[in-house]
Amino acid sequence: MQKHKTSIIISATLFLVFIDQLTKKIVENTFELYEQRVIIKGFLTFTKLYNDGGFGNLFGGQMVFFYVISAFAGLLMFYLIKQIDFNKSNWFGFGVILMMSGGIGNLIDRIIYQHVVDFLDVDIFSYTTWPVFNVADIFLVIGMILFVIDLLFEEKIYGKKN
Repeated sequence: MQKHKTSIIISATLFLVFIDQLTKKIVENTFELYEQRVIIKGFLTFTKLYNDGGFGNLFGGQMVFFYVISAFAGLLMFYLIKQIDFNKSNWFGFGVILMMSGGIGNLIDRIIYQHVVDFLDVDIFSYTTWPVFNVADIFLVIGMILFVIDLLFEEKIYGKKN
């Protein structure tokens, strides 16, 4: 089962990182910086931006900070991967895979370009100050949500904790 688990984790992670990098490459090759294209009027616009910080350009320009955080997150993900038991907790496993994929996707950009390509500009209820983000950010957020659901409700979902 260990080899099968490892294969699932590696395959899923590589696939998700590929999807993230592909979407960024398409935007990079077909949009000018700051160019906007409305996809769904009043809801979704593609806006090409370079982000040298975190979500919403938090800590902009602090690459060393993000390398340190990425190294710490990588060690944490390595530990969490060992804890995955798909027979017991799919929420946990999928959450870890999504978080790892999102982290790797954005780290690749930071290492190669010294910034992350963001392009998803969502307008929810006319709240237009929502930060522009990318597919890796979606993976990170959904992964964290699944991870927290598992932590909070594991006993109710899977029975008694070991």
